[in-house]
Amino acid sequence: TSTSTGISSLSTGLSSTDSSVASLSTSTSTGLSSATSSISSLSTSTSTGINSLSTGLSSTDSSVASLSTSTSTGLSSATSSISSLSTSTSTGLSSATSSISSLSTSTSTGINSLSTGLS
Repeated sequence: TSTSTGISSLSTGLSSTDSSVASLSTSTSTGLSSATSSISSLSTSTSTGINSLSTGLSSTDSSVASLSTSTSTGLSSATSSISSLSTSTSTGLSSATSSISSLSTSTSTGINSLSTGLS
């Protein structure tokens, strides 16, 4: 669970959701929200920012059963192999990747957050 509040959040890069068995990732963010998993992790991030610029690519590559709903002015990509549900409603960068069963809680408040690259 990450709740981040920033004033200028500029995010340019690649956001991807790569999962293999069953990962549910829900991000509602106007900032930068990152959730990652591979077997069973639930990550809910709610972040609020004032200036969030996100430029990138939105792609869904899957092989068995993947549901990807992205309402984003950013980059939301879901690449999965068995069953991954990825819902991102973001005006920012939402990325999910992880390994066995991880719950991550981060609360950060910043003013200028610049993120450029591959996440």
